[in-house]
Amino acid sequence: MPITSPLFDPFPHVVHGFGGRDTSAAAMANHHGLASLVLLDQIHGDVIHPIDAPPSDRPKADGWITATPHIGLGIKTADCGCVLFYADDTRRIGAVHAGWQGVYQNIVERCVGAMTRNPAHLYAVLGPCIRQDSYQVDDAFRQRFLDRYPAANVFFQMDDTRENRFLFDMAGMIMGQLRDAGVVHVHDLGINTYTHPDFYSHRRATHAGTADAEGRQISFIALTS
Repeated sequence: MPITSPLFDPFPHVVHGFGGRDTSAAAMANHHGLASLVLLDQIHGDVIHPIDAPPSDRPKADGWITATPHIGLGIKTADCGCVLFYADDTRRIGAVHAGWQGVYQNIVERCVGAMTRNPAHLYAVLGPCIRQDSYQVDDAFRQRFLDRYPAANVFFQMDDTRENRFLFDMAGMIMGQLRDAGVVHVHDLGINTYTHPDFYSHRRATHAGTADAEGRQISFIALTS
């Protein structure tokens, strides 16, 4: 079954899960009695799509929010981050796909602003994603982030194994963006998709030349009432 976070335990009307490579969307929806578990056409941007009913097709966006019960908001990942949100003042849920491009565009801040005027009422959980020890990037990548976020230098560590290469703490930057947006109730599951065999990792599969480079796991959040 999907992994869950204790951060949402005080809210029994909120169900969620971070699925692995053997967990299907249908199984998660059936287990929680959801009318539907819907997915986005993810475009690695910062668009947040609000819904009040299951859409007829997949919206082109990387995040969405709803206050409608029994709709599972799904996100597909394979190294990118998935952040699930609940706002206890507006009773809205949200789900965001945050890969490096979403982090660069600070999609989590956009989702926070769309869900509540008071981020102290938000609860946010970061699911499995690639972690710093496994995420090597070049100096041009690093400089792109520093040009936009000068303080982001703390999320890049020199890679001692290769010249002019750095290790990017994408998860750390996501958590930092959440806190900078005023979210105080946060939880990072701390799971590295690259090293954990129960999760798809696009980078691991590409490095190994295996057939599951296009595999994705699905995470979701829903209201039951």
